[in-house]
Amino acid sequence: MVRVKYANRWPQYAFKKIMVKEPMVPVSVISGRILSVDGVAISNVVITATNGSGSSGAVLTQSDANGEFSLTLEPETQFVLQLSNPDFSQQVIPLVSPSANDEFNLANIVMIARGNVHTIATNGQQTIAATDGLASPLIKLILLMPMANR
Repeated sequence: MVRVKYANRWPQYAFKKIMVKEPMVPVSVISGRILSVDGVAISNVVITATNGSGSSGAVLTQSDANGEFSLTLEPETQFVLQLSNPDFSQQVIPLVSPSANDEFNLANIVMIARGNVHTIATNGQQTIAATDGLASPLIKLILLMPMANR
C-alpha cells in the first residue's frame, strides 16, 4: 500500500498489484518406455531415482499403460534408477541426468519376466543364457565362455 497526497485533500491510498515470479529452479527430464522381452509394454513399473551423492531424497514415478514414464531430476547429477514390478526382475540403471532444462529419452528398456530363462546369441559362436536376478547370469556367462576367454 502506498500513501499518496493530492494537493490539499486528505491523504488517499493507492493500491498496485505487484507480481513477483519465483526464480526458476533448473531441472532436467529423463523419460523412457519399458517393454517385456516380447516387446509388450509393461505398465505399473515403479521407477525410483536415487541421488548418487545422497544429498536429496528419492524421486518416484510409475509407468503408464503404454509402458512410458518421465522423471524430473536435478541437472547434471548422478542417479541410480531402480525399476520394479512383481512379475519382472528388478533392473538398476546408473546414469547422469541431462543439463539444466534438457531432456534425455532412454528409449526402450527391456525387463525379463521372473523365473524365465532367456538365450541371447552374441556373435553366432557364443550363447549367453540369463535368468532373472544378478548371480545366475554371471555364473552362466562364465560357464558358457570358451576356455581361452576365461
